[in-house]
Amino acid sequence: MVCPSSSNLQSTVWGQPEPVESVSEMSNHFEIGEMTFEVVDLPGHCPDTMVGFYEKHRKWFFSADCVPLPTKKKMATNDENVVQVIATMKKILDMDIEVLFDSHRGAIIEPAEHIRKRIDWLTELQSKARELHEEGLSIDEIKERLDLREPWYLGATNERFGVSYLIRSLIYDT
Repeated sequence: MVCPSSSNLQSTVWGQPEPVESVSEMSNHFEIGEMTFEVVDLPGHCPDTMVGFYEKHRKWFFSADCVPLPTKKKMATNDENVVQVIATMKKILDMDIEVLFDSHRGAIIEPAEHIRKRIDWLTELQSKARELHEEGLSIDEIKERLDLREPWYLGATNERFGVSYLIRSLIYDT
């Protein structure tokens, strides 16, 4: 089987949007019916600004793709800042939210535990990676020591994703 290129894989999985002709700056708030949503910056997962939407009266938060699956976050993109992802999740955890609309899991009632698991997983992984780095281990040796294996489909991403990117970000990013 021949692995598709990254662009073919992404097009197959996520589709290919039409080229953007022009962009308008997004307002800090918008309304839908009787609901008013605050636009919240969610840095870390991608270099461009990712945003979420908070409806404070209902205590709803739409988190986009910024809350990874616990213990499944074993790779990152080459431009992802996982340390910022952790900070973003802590920011969300501090918000007054009763329902988190998570793009991975759907609606989550009382989301604090859901978010805390993800923060704890990445923080513990970061601590271990930095400790091994301080002992002089390379990123590949750290990956092996932490038993972080490349998923079967990683070759099909044309190096867009990688376990090494995750380790590098946890060690070096701020």
